[in-house]
Amino acid sequence: MDTQSVPTFSVVIRARNAADYLGKVFDAFALQSVQPREVVVVDNESTDGSREMAEQRGARVVSIARRDFTYGRALNLGLRECSGEIVFFISSHSLVLGREFFRTALREFANPQVAAVRCTTVSKTRDVESWTEQKVLRWPLDLYTIVENGPIASGCAIRRSLWEEVPFDETLEAVEDKLWAREVMKRGYVVVSSEAMYLHMRRRGMVEAIQIMTRERRAIFRSTGETWPLPRPTLPKLLKALLISAPRAALRLAAREVLLYGYIRSIPLQARFRAKAGSIV
Repeated sequence: MDTQSVPTFSVVIRARNAADYLGKVFDAFALQSVQPREVVVVDNESTDGSREMAEQRGARVVSIARRDFTYGRALNLGLRECSGEIVFFISSHSLVLGREFFRTALREFANPQVAAVRCTTVSKTRDVESWTEQKVLRWPLDLYTIVENGPIASGCAIRRSLWEEVPFDETLEAVEDKLWAREVMKRGYVVVSSEAMYLHMRRRGMVEAIQIMTRERRAIFRSTGETWPLPRPTLPKLLKALLISAPRAALRLAAREVLLYGYIRSIPLQARFRAKAGSIV
């Protein structure tokens, strides 16, 4: 795909108190080989200067109050401000990697049947290991596969014309991106994966991860009546995770840090006994 054939595109970022990350996000955008028509930041009552930072970097900022916020409503609000044929959803914590992120993802839209592109997050080992194997999702498809492999609003792109026909469900508390993909696939479109990679910079703790998991499964059940098709964890598995796996991981981390500290502290001593510069070792 040469420069002339790249479709026009925009970027929507949902943000709340993300000033520590937004600078890096915009720095990565500036290095891209192709540039968006506009970057729209949907700000959810930030108090840390996120809004001002985005405006200084040339973004258009629109506001959504906390009392009105849902993930789908924030996406719809941002999309109304966009003029590109393709719209990327990038999290305020997502760092796009390389100079060809946008161009690589846009390449997939040369196929008019592609409704959305899921980019590869390097935060998920499974996604990175399978980046050479493009996934193509088409209807009919079970809900589990859609949720596991469908577009993620922290790093994906959609065709804006389809959003005009099928806006995001503003009543959902989660999985608005996956259930949108389900609806457009029912209309004959496909969702594909892309090798365009990004890093989710913010690390989630266990409590937050559980809250997200619960919210997603609750939203799925309320919208579709379907329960999550994974077996429930048994008590032995839970006890093993809490009493064996977690302490073991903590001990490994502590041992690594102690060894690294000791190694660095010993470098002056090593230099006295190791071969001098220029020697063959």
